[in-house]
Amino acid sequence: MKKALIIANKASTLLTFRLDMMKEFQKSAYDVVCCAPDSPADYESKLAAFGISYKHCVVLHFLSAHLNHRSPTA
Repeated sequence: MKKALIIANKASTLLTFRLDMMKEFQKSAYDVVCCAPDSPADYESKLAAFGISYKHCVVLHFLSAHLNHRSPTA
């Protein structure tokens, strides 16, 4: 089965703004997995009720600072 990974900056946005999109992926035979850096206890069970897996993820803030670094000669 194909998989769709949905990444959000807050778990609450997955149900509020992305649920319809995730359901459409499921209709197209995708196994939907979503993740966010916060992990409210009830979100995993709420998403599981729709057949959607929820995983906690870790955000590495230093990465964005490194990528935006500009050389003084640029």
